Amino acid sequence: MKLDSCINLTFFILIVTLLSTNISCKEDKKELKSEEDIFLEDHYSPDKKWGYVNTAGRLAIEDKFDDCRDFSEKRAAVNYKGKWGFIDKGGGFVVEPVYREAYGYKNGYALVRGFDDVWLLLDTKANTKMRITADRVFLPNDGILRYQKQGIYAYLTLEGDTLTPKKFLRASDFNNATAIVKETDQDQLLNTNGEFVSEKYDKIYPLQGDVYRVKKEGKFAYLSSSGKLLNSKTYAQAFDYLDGHALVKLNKRYAVINATGKVLSNLDYELAEPAGEGIFRVFDGKHWGLVNVKGKLVADLEYEMFYNTAESHIAFSKIGLWGFMNLQGEIIREAKHPLVWDFKDGYARVIEARRGIGFIDTGGKMVIPPYFVDVRDFYENLARVQVY
Repeated sequence: MKLDSCINLTFFILIVTLLSTNISCKEDKKELKSEEDIFLEDHYSPDKKWGYVNTAGRLAIEDKFDDCRDFSEKRAAVNYKGKWGFIDKGGGFVVEPVYREAYGYKNGYALVRGFDDVWLLLDTKANTKMRITADRVFLPNDGILRYQKQGIYAYLTLEGDTLTPKKFLRASDFNNATAIVKETDQDQLLNTNGEFVSEKYDKIYPLQGDVYRVKKEGKFAYLSSSGKLLNSKTYAQAFDYLDGHALVKLNKRYAVINATGKVLSNLDYELAEPAGEGIFRVFDGKHWGLVNVKGKLVADLEYEMFYNTAESHIAFSKIGLWGFMNLQGEIIREAKHPLVWDFKDGYARVIEARRGIGFIDTGGKMVIPPYFVDVRDFYENLARVQVY
């Protein structure tokens, strides 16, 4: 009798255990969530949505996006309810919002990342050109795509072939058929055939026009994009080569040189910096001014600060406020704004105190009133805006 009772009790405990395990497994299955579900649970959807305004300042594409990027090649990446896709200039989806990330278009291609962490390279018809498993992928230049995996960089052709078996600690996108790479502790230039075309340098700076600035053993020099030295001269201090000229320091004096190293002008100032488009900022110890390639003043030494040039204009600061002048030193907008941005596509953003952000044209006229709280630059005649 006791034996039967023990058997019955053991059987009862076994049944209860199996039932509990089965229920627990079912509950575990119910709790399993996809990567997409987990990602979207953490997504923040702002109350104030993003849209796009046209150059008349009117809302051209409805403010319904959680986030968005600038237009490029007639398309823009947008985030709709936590997922990324692409729209056209009419605001309609040309790539449905089903992705975790989206970038482009550039040179006819866009990049998207799925919730499976695989990157897709899309063409203009949204067809998948390539699938890449990597931590980061960058839009292709010169027909070469750069990617990063576990901290190491490598390159692929648009056919999906490996450009070179070499892996790099540092690598740039290709520009004018060359890229800056670092295998160990020094930089070199790599061409689109996967071949090194320069000697090693301590530092190669990003390409400006078709010239690289390089540094080796504390001295600066200039390379063409083919990896050849422009001339045999070296400098204790040198700035990027811009618009056919470079600013260097010779015998404790600033000088403007051309590609052969010939001195075009000497700048006898405490500080000098390239501003772009053949213009240089100069500082006398108290104020800033502007000079041209010949060293002639185009803006007197009476300003607090200058931006770099953009579209033949430059922003300046006086008494804590900002305005604009052209590259002949003629003021087109008086210094009356607490903050301004560079010109882009013929328009510059300016802040009007206690009002908002508006746009001026290249003549300095306010063409879009300052009623925006957050608006970005124009790209292809559309600017992204968060509507309040």
